[in-house]
Amino acid sequence: MDKTVREVLEKEVVAAYQLEYQDLLATFQGLDTKAQGTITTNGIFLAGIFAFLNAASFAVDSIAKVLVLCAVALLIAAILLAIFGMHVREMAGPPSGSQADKMASHLLALENDAEIEARLPGYYSERAQAWSNCLAPLRRSVESKAELIWYAQLSLLLGMIFVAVIIFYRLR
Repeated sequence: MDKTVREVLEKEVVAAYQLEYQDLLATFQGLDTKAQGTITTNGIFLAGIFAFLNAASFAVDSIAKVLVLCAVALLIAAILLAIFGMHVREMAGPPSGSQADKMASHLLALENDAEIEARLPGYYSERAQAWSNCLAPLRRSVESKAELIWYAQLSLLLGMIFVAVIIFYRLR
């Protein structure tokens, strides 16, 4: 295979890893926004339940108590799941400039240009491997965060359903 073709392909691999990192980071940050929205919505529904309970016309029988307890439990669970989803995680950052500089310096320390050209594909392979090493933990963190927020939103939905049932139960 022609060295220039190999070099172009390996540069494309590094560029693809860089784009994937940016995409995963944006997804990670977007999930935090979803978690914050989930917490806010839960707070509104919890406040509504407590306002409903304080209303003079709300007589609490055993069915209403069970419905309210289920709604409150689900909404609190959703808040906790969303908070766990927003938990700060340690992640490997992208390959540092100093790491790239170190790899390039080793290459540039060679005195023979032909030897530099011969080892250049290895340089790009090392850069791609460094990107790959930082992406795997980030991908796992994004998946974990997304799963927690999904469960938080599911718990919120169930809590909202219980709130609706409470309202309809009291209106009958």
